[in-house]
Amino acid sequence: MESPAFQKGVSLFNNHQFTQALAAFDQVINANPQDLAAYFNKAKTLEQLGRKEEALHVYDQCIQLDPTYNGVYYEKGVLLSALNRIEEALQAYEQSLHIQPDHASTYYNIACIFGRYGRSAEALDFLDTTLQLDPRHSKAHYNRGGVLFDLGRYQEALEDFDQALYIDPSNLYALEEKGNTLLALQYYEAALDVYKKILQVQPAKNSVIHNMQAAQHVLDNTPKDTAISNPVIVDESYNTMIKSLMNQKRYREALDQLEGIIALSTRQFPDPLYKAQFPSIYFNKGICLSQLERYPEALAAFEQVLRIQPGNTPALEAKAHILAYLHYDEAALSICHQLLLTDPGNQAMIQLISRISS
Repeated sequence: MESPAFQKGVSLFNNHQFTQALAAFDQVINANPQDLAAYFNKAKTLEQLGRKEEALHVYDQCIQLDPTYNGVYYEKGVLLSALNRIEEALQAYEQSLHIQPDHASTYYNIACIFGRYGRSAEALDFLDTTLQLDPRHSKAHYNRGGVLFDLGRYQEALEDFDQALYIDPSNLYALEEKGNTLLALQYYEAALDVYKKILQVQPAKNSVIHNMQAAQHVLDNTPKDTAISNPVIVDESYNTMIKSLMNQKRYREALDQLEGIIALSTRQFPDPLYKAQFPSIYFNKGICLSQLERYPEALAAFEQVLRIQPGNTPALEAKAHILAYLHYDEAALSICHQLLLTDPGNQAMIQLISRISS
């Protein structure tokens, strides 16, 4: 039976009277130092008051009282992630999953961390698991679409954005990303229809207005009876062809193909915002240039990837290696240490640090 003081604390918390709620939960704890619910609610209240380190300490007290309480590990992970203490957050989430392996929100939060740092394959794995456990997880569909878009898998991305909108039709973020994906697929009229819906709700949204202008520009400069024969999309067949050339060490031919797609996108989207839209193109260009020992140009290609996708781990790793080759050791080491913060077991960066230091 919950005590009157506890019920008072909950009521105060729900009414955003956090200082008074904290006092009420402390009263409960003073009367019963084993009251797990009071500690848990105290931690949540401290978070609302901005006293995050104190909240972490109270979460640890909860764990001491009951190491099997999944909710504490989950909330601790959320707080650590907000504090950008990523490795600790992942550890908390892993403990949460050890206790409750079917907790969809934990998988989703881990996916968000991986996505934030450009670890796309891992993000997709955790998003897939999230959706297996909760097929109506709108945010998981939305974020999965975003990861797929960044990988150039536009048709799959479109399906996820549609799923997110089916579950939550009011999600304007998903609607805008659907428009952007249609734009990437060169379904310009469909993209315009989507953008118009957004502007009915947010008439001054600059990103939508800008993309509408880009789509309209292409339509205005394309003859009505002429289809665009060389789409700017980087689909699976395109990726397969490029990877095949690179696997055969035919880097010059692969580079020519990549330069062609960049030139085409520049013609169709004169604004630099659009010609730099696809990170996979520039990443593969950087790899080819590296293999051809054109290191300054390769560095520029990887920097282009990072302008589009700042947390892209493979691009950061490649940039670090080139900087080291060009004897910019401090800059290379800085990237190595940055990556090791989120992945302490990154052997490529550990070996690069050792090579630079030797």
